[in-house]
Amino acid sequence: MLLDQLLRRLGASPTDEGKVAERSRAAEERGSQLRATWRSAVEQDVAAERLTPASVSAVLAGLLDDDAIVLNEAISEAPTVWKHLPRQHPGTVFGNRGTSLGWSGGGALGVKLASPDRTVVSIVGDGTFFFSVPSSSYWVADRYDIPLLTVVLDNGGWNATKRNLKRQHAGGTADRTDRYFVNLQQSADFPGIAAAAGGSWGATVTSFGELEDALRTGLAEVAAGRPAVVSVRLDPITGQPEDER
Repeated sequence: MLLDQLLRRLGASPTDEGKVAERSRAAEERGSQLRATWRSAVEQDVAAERLTPASVSAVLAGLLDDDAIVLNEAISEAPTVWKHLPRQHPGTVFGNRGTSLGWSGGGALGVKLASPDRTVVSIVGDGTFFFSVPSSSYWVADRYDIPLLTVVLDNGGWNATKRNLKRQHAGGTADRTDRYFVNLQQSADFPGIAAAAGGSWGATVTSFGELEDALRTGLAEVAAGRPAVVSVRLDPITGQPEDER
């Protein structure tokens, strides 16, 4: 209703083609500058062989075709994923709406069922993976022949919680002493969980040199009809000792 009213009003107004062209040019220039900044940042990660959400997303972007469907439930790193894993076609992007965390576990299965001939990739954090009920999700994937690739960005903790604490209590005791009590210690074998539940293929990546091969193999397994999980060990978000949970 509101858009219809706006369009009717605009249709009755004269158009300054010069201003339209200038605004379009300025927006294109700002967009190009912004993307160049993003590229520069991820190129530094790649050159230094750092495993980061940006470098993982960039490497994956180079392996996917334009029709591949990406689900992004990386939560605190979701904006980073979108910057470096852009999708150009309608229907190739899905993210959180009203539910969280763990939506992508069942959501990815539904997307693949609706698009059986398309590659489906779900990008999640370690916390999201836990909440997606992986024992059920990957059993269903195997039982009903729903092959998809899950990429886990494992930073060893609940980064959204840490970030909120830092925003509200920057410089406080928890912030000064690295005692956020969000640590998961990268202690779970995420590919192993999927394999035990439904025979998924899996790999855990601990160095940048392993990343592309693991993602290529995971995508090949999916193309052959087998679900796959690639867990990427990023720098942990906290150094809090394991006995302080």
